[in-house]
Amino acid sequence: MKKLRLLGLSMVVAAWSTIPIRWTEVTRTLEIGERQGAFAGMPQERQFRVVAVGEGKEAGSAVATRPDAVLGYAGRGISKVVR
Repeated sequence: MKKLRLLGLSMVVAAWSTIPIRWTEVTRTLEIGERQGAFAGMPQERQFRVVAVGEGKEAGSAVATRPDAVLGYAGRGISKVVR
């Protein structure tokens, strides 16, 4: 966070980014939208490990050892059908 001094007042200026995520059950499609915003030290690329939870499947990051999809993300929108 940055500090900003204006008219003798000290304020903290926050920075963040948002990545919109949408799941469409009918087509089993995961959409990861374009990143909005940025902050100092933000990773430019990241990896999403996707697990489609269902009966008889592992769930949660602590127990899901085999993701259904691994998506590389660099800030641009992507979509993937997950079976």
